[in-house]
Amino acid sequence: MNLKPNPFTQALKEKRSQVGLWVSLSHHYSAEMIATSGYDWALLDMEHSPNSIDSVLGQLQAFASSATTAIVRPEWNDPVLVKRLLDLGAPGLLFTC
Repeated sequence: MNLKPNPFTQALKEKRSQVGLWVSLSHHYSAEMIATSGYDWALLDMEHSPNSIDSVLGQLQAFASSATTAIVRPEWNDPVLVKRLLDLGAPGLLFTC
């Protein structure tokens, strides 16, 4: 299985600065605009926004063909939710304690 290279983690390894933003708009239309805006990463927030698995899927699809790495912040450290987000193809996850 060949995985797509993750430019976000590669930049972290190389200690390169990155510019990104948090997205709480919960809609694939806004994700489409952000995906082509030149950011290195965008965090799709499920904890403090009305995102669901379905809305995150649409947003991940919008980022899939862009150079911007989409990172998802799950609403809770729930193993089932985490597995679902990974199954959707989330290239990165942010966990809070």
